Amino acid sequence: MKLNDFKSVGAVITLYLLFVFTLVFAFICFGEVKTANKDFFNIALMALVGWVAGGIGYYLGSSNSSAKKSETIANLTSTSEGEN
Repeated sequence: MKLNDFKSVGAVITLYLLFVFTLVFAFICFGEVKTANKDFFNIALMALVGWVAGGIGYYLGSSNSSAKKSETIANLTSTSEGEN
């Protein structure tokens, strides 16, 4: 598998988590949450916030740049080894 295949899967998972986060957030804002389930929904919301933030942080943040840099270094290394 190529690196781009993994990026596509990660992007789809991030978009899915963003969609689920939106649904849960809308339910908490506009729905009726029973007092017994309040803590569960708060924990679920914070977990979703972390997952979405991690996904967005990867695709818009330094991890994506780091992955591109590593790929460039690997390409340059394989090119220079082929010249010798």
